[in-house]
Amino acid sequence: MNLKFSKLPFEDPRGDNAVMANFRDESLSLLEIFIREFLQNALDNRVELDEGEYQAANIKISIHQIEEDSSKQFISNIFNSALPFINSLESESFEIESTTALVLEENNTQGITGLISSSDDDGNWAKFWHSQSSSDKRGNKNGRAGQGKISYHMISSVYTVFALSSPATPPDRLYLMGKCILPSNPTVDTESYKSHAFISNFDEIEQGNLQPMPFEDSETIKSFSDAFSITRNPGDYGTSWVIPFPKGRPKEKEIIKATIKGYFYSILMNKLSIQIGNELINSETILELSEKYISKSESEFYSFIQNTSDSDVIYRSEKLSQRWLDKTNLPEDILSPEKTDKLKSDYNSGEIVCIKLPIVIDSKKYGKLTSYFSVYLQSRPSLEESRAAFVRTDLIISKESDFLLRQHGNFFGLVVADHESIANFLAHCEEPNHTKFNYVMKAAEVNYNSIKKTLTNIRMGASRVYSFLEGVNSGMHVDALIDVLSVMGFKKPPTPTPDTDTDTDTDTADPDVIPEIYSDNKYFRIEDDGESVKIRPGVEKFNQNDLPVGLALEAGYESPNGDDPYKHHHHFDFDFTNPKSIFINQNGMTNIESLAKPNQLKLHIDSVDFLLELSGFSLVERLRIRATPFEVNE
Repeated sequence: MNLKFSKLPFEDPRGDNAVMANFRDESLSLLEIFIREFLQNALDNRVELDEGEYQAANIKISIHQIEEDSSKQFISNIFNSALPFINSLESESFEIESTTALVLEENNTQGITGLISSSDDDGNWAKFWHSQSSSDKRGNKNGRAGQGKISYHMISSVYTVFALSSPATPPDRLYLMGKCILPSNPTVDTESYKSHAFISNFDEIEQGNLQPMPFEDSETIKSFSDAFSITRNPGDYGTSWVIPFPKGRPKEKEIIKATIKGYFYSILMNKLSIQIGNELINSETILELSEKYISKSESEFYSFIQNTSDSDVIYRSEKLSQRWLDKTNLPEDILSPEKTDKLKSDYNSGEIVCIKLPIVIDSKKYGKLTSYFSVYLQSRPSLEESRAAFVRTDLIISKESDFLLRQHGNFFGLVVADHESIANFLAHCEEPNHTKFNYVMKAAEVNYNSIKKTLTNIRMGASRVYSFLEGVNSGMHVDALIDVLSVMGFKKPPTPTPDTDTDTDTDTADPDVIPEIYSDNKYFRIEDDGESVKIRPGVEKFNQNDLPVGLALEAGYESPNGDDPYKHHHHFDFDFTNPKSIFINQNGMTNIESLAKPNQLKLHIDSVDFLLELSGFSLVERLRIRATPFEVNE
């Protein structure tokens, strides 16, 4: 076994591996990203017992320090000749001094199934080893973009992963293979090489063409298994994964924390159990372990999640009619007065309430499908900070809970979208790193109509339920709802002009609910993508000779009684002077800190290609933005 790179053909493109950039996340470490992707794949690969019912996946994760000289030599022989290629991309050279490996063993999974002798097969084997940005997962499976496997390489200091798999089909076989994927093409002695290389038993299938094939001989598999302390035999369905030389030398405590935070829902629902060192994490131990390794408040939140499946919560659940769709607030008569009073009484007394919201998924292939998602809420006045989670099948979509958490109050919240039609829709909207949805994803556009409208309703559902229970007004903040006043001396015309830059997507909302907005983009173009507000140069760009130019920006939420949103702003809504309230990212601009107010900013524009990005606004309030240029006295 050895890792050997091939020369890059002259006609092949050079450059960085763009997929790796999709899995960089400032809020997650490489270890957390990898654990999330690995456990997701294990859940997707569980053995099906009956239709829609799956056996729980059992995982064992350990950190191996290889001590025996024979094992060290076996591993060194694999990588010695490849180190110049790996080190050509790093500022510090990697040397094999001590040998550590992260070993992850799946049980009660199907192993890596599919044809091993063809890179063009549609099975899991070819999808894992030979494809990128391609997946055959459908229905309510977790992964969809086919990019997550890159994290298996990113977590290794030598960008390599091994798999010893005993697949359910064909049975009673063992296949061993490894692969290295580098961040970009290595150059050694002025020669460029491919950025990937296999550790495999190559088979010449055509003249000049080699098919990477797994090792099947018992001698090679035994040497590998002995080196990494693996005991898998033919018929032990599942896969043993080995990450050699893991980055950052992860500790068991870090793996436990990453596992609990990423998959508390699946663990609590008895879909997953994980042995990490001496700690077994399952539905019976997770609350104790989360308090031990994370915090008491986290453990209390997980206890809430666990209690959402109690029979009394299910018995008390209410299902709304489709009249809730596209509404700023839930209609007061959406439920009978008796049910409304009981629901609000339960919520105010600290009981967990469950509301099921129907949603129409407009599939291009299957037509309009009626699905639903569930919202669980519990009032917790003693909380210092509200907590919420958005679950798509088994995945925690971390940034999607922000839509609910921007509500004022103290509560625990959970949104579960696991019905097949909605889970499939959201999977196609999901960004590759699984942190949020995006209505412009190509997979969604290919498969669905009314994407933006549907996604907005799903995102706003929990907030509308919360507002209904609390008796507060709710608003909608979706694309094309920003009132842009961007020209000195601007006067709003009575009707929009046809050449405005307003979003005209008819999917956004019912015209009776959301009025048309006029936007004059002469100096400033203001965009709202549903996640953040961006201010860029308008149609009439400033010249370099004009700079610096001032930008005065005001923002506020529209009130139901028609008060001026700028004059009647309350700092509890948002505060530009508090970085925890609104995140401000600017390029080619200078913020005048001393002049900032809770809803006002004054900036100097120093570059003709400037950008101001603001994020953190409530997505359940109607946002107004006013941007005005002013002269700067130098």
